[in-house]
Amino acid sequence: MHSSFYIPLYIVALLNFLIGLVVLLRNHKSYANLVYFWLVFSVSVWAAGLAGFILSDNLTVALYWAKIYYLSALAISVSLFLFTRIFGFSRKTPFRLAEYFYLGLATTFGLLLMLVPGFLTGDVTETGALGKSVTLNKLHYFFFTVLFLSGFVASLIRLWAAYKDKLNHLKAKQVRYLLVTIVASMLFGMAFNLVLPWLGNYDLIWVGPQFSIIFVIGTAIVIVRHKMFDIRLIIVRSLGYVLSIGFLILGLALASSLFIQRLFENSGNSWIPTTLNAVIFVVAVLTYPSVKKFFDRITNRFFFRDAYDPQEFLDQLNKSIVSNIEIGILLRRTTAIIQENIKSSFLQIVIPKTESTEERIVGTVDGKYSDHEINYMRGRLVGLGRKIVTVEDLGPDEDELQKIFNKHDIAVLVHLSASSYGQSQTIAYMIFGSKKSGNIYSKADLKIIEIIADELVIAIQNALRFEEIQDFNVTLQNKVNTATNKLRRTNEKLKAMDETKDEFISMASHQLRTPLTSVKGYLSMVLEGDAGEINDTQRKLLDQAFVSSQRMVYLIADLLNVSRLRTGKFIIDAHPANLADMVEGEISQLVGQARAKGITLTFEKPDDFPDLLIDETKTRQVIMNFVDNALFYTPSDGRIEIELSQDKGHVYFQVKDNGLGVPKDEQKHLFTKFYRAKNARNIRPDGTGLGLFMAKKVITAQGGNILFSSTEGKGSTFGFSFNKKHLALDRPAEEAGLGDSD
Repeated sequence: MHSSFYIPLYIVALLNFLIGLVVLLRNHKSYANLVYFWLVFSVSVWAAGLAGFILSDNLTVALYWAKIYYLSALAISVSLFLFTRIFGFSRKTPFRLAEYFYLGLATTFGLLLMLVPGFLTGDVTETGALGKSVTLNKLHYFFFTVLFLSGFVASLIRLWAAYKDKLNHLKAKQVRYLLVTIVASMLFGMAFNLVLPWLGNYDLIWVGPQFSIIFVIGTAIVIVRHKMFDIRLIIVRSLGYVLSIGFLILGLALASSLFIQRLFENSGNSWIPTTLNAVIFVVAVLTYPSVKKFFDRITNRFFFRDAYDPQEFLDQLNKSIVSNIEIGILLRRTTAIIQENIKSSFLQIVIPKTESTEERIVGTVDGKYSDHEINYMRGRLVGLGRKIVTVEDLGPDEDELQKIFNKHDIAVLVHLSASSYGQSQTIAYMIFGSKKSGNIYSKADLKIIEIIADELVIAIQNALRFEEIQDFNVTLQNKVNTATNKLRRTNEKLKAMDETKDEFISMASHQLRTPLTSVKGYLSMVLEGDAGEINDTQRKLLDQAFVSSQRMVYLIADLLNVSRLRTGKFIIDAHPANLADMVEGEISQLVGQARAKGITLTFEKPDDFPDLLIDETKTRQVIMNFVDNALFYTPSDGRIEIELSQDKGHVYFQVKDNGLGVPKDEQKHLFTKFYRAKNARNIRPDGTGLGLFMAKKVITAQGGNILFSSTEGKGSTFGFSFNKKHLALDRPAEEAGLGDSD
């Protein structure tokens, strides 16, 4: 009878109840969810109470429904009053005395309304367009109006105060939508359900609840777009189910009523429409998944324009991270992948400057932040103790950070840090712009960003280490090149100095050799008595002078030979010579020196020894050097044995002593230029280290081999050997391999 009145009321009641139920089931322990449920449930009961009042033919029942919708109207005001507390107070904030007073009055009024006959509502009379109206007690209705408006006005004041208190962006948007929807729906509701009944008009009370749809829509927007109660996915998926099921039911109804029934209504075969309806039903069931998928795509496109596949997103990102180690390429490619999936207006990664590197900003747009901004954002992230901060999280005490966010259109700031030895080290920052769709970043977005942040920390650290190694390699190569060039120049200078030294030694040696030869010759004449008889003391002194001059002659010869080696003029001048005679001649000059030191010097000259093709002068120097060294490094009462022997193929010369010996670890260096063993330097500091070096050069240049063995503290053996066939007199020097030495 009054279907045009009550059907919209039931629809309103059902919608409000369903939304409230979904919110309550999402988190029934949350104060906000619980109070919101009671708010929309009160609206649902209010609409249902009005529908019950309109449909009731029994006036007593109608009066009961009237009490219910007036009680639910008061409950709407009280629930709204309690609900708006979440925007200005914490859950633990105690109620004020005025709030307790209001709640007490409302509770008392509700109890009186339901328990006291005639309170607020008098009799129900049959009159007006609805067929009935309620006689109101004006005084009671005045108090009802005051209580209702008190809760409503207090709620609006609380919301407005919260909005003006510069709440974070998210809550500010929630409050703004709620203010608009509450004012719009309540103004119309009060006009048709509070003011007109006061004036005695009950004909339009069914209109007021229709405007609660404004509140439902506004709440849905807050829930879906601004994360209130976190039931966005449930709402959207439910909408997809409702649309798909509604589409199929409507299709079935149309197919059945418009086509099947009309085509076969006069056929007389009732089984045909029934069968076709069954077939249509089966087709509808089979096509439901496709229809559901279609409506899911539509709802996703409207509500989830920012949707992406998290696993596919992470796979793309990991592939990019693994395949790139150069820091610039890594950051450019990863920021492009992240922005493409997250669908932010921009994304930047900021690597703060350090002692060795400058600040770097890499991203999908160019951007520059001042040192103050970077330092302030870093300090606030550390101060807040959070890895991720969104613009919606910023409260009224974050004005400075809010200004930076607004200036650069920053929506999300992410701190990329790594823990080392219990301390957090800042690696970089990720800065996200607002969503291209205008939506806020969902919890799923922030969760995936947190996962990305952990992966990027490791990737950036590895890339920075790789860059550091590359820079170190470049720096090291430059230093090596610089050092090499410096060494090359130094080496050239040393070569020039060495050439100058060799020239000086050669010149000095030639200049010294002539007067020294004269000195040696005159000493020899005096010792032979050409200047008259000399006594034993004079002979002893003259012998020492002669030996010293002879040693000086050999030293000068060594210096000249070293110079000749350097200039390539060292030549073996081979002539037939008897090695036995040479050894005897050199030893005869040292017998007196050996006798003076108390050293036994023995040599048994072979009776028959072959002549060899050798350089007599240089070989004599070698013989003298070996014997002279033995005399120096053999203590008094020591023994030196000089042996000259031969076998079928070789001749051997050896000087054996029981003197100082050469340390084992120094023996390998003994025949190198200027080298002298440590124990030898202690006994004879004035040595040059050239004698053994030149001895080896002379012997090897003639095709011979150096003989050497030594035990520290027990003595040494120095000598050489020659191949007799190699130095035979019937072979030319060239064939014997004699000539210039390297």
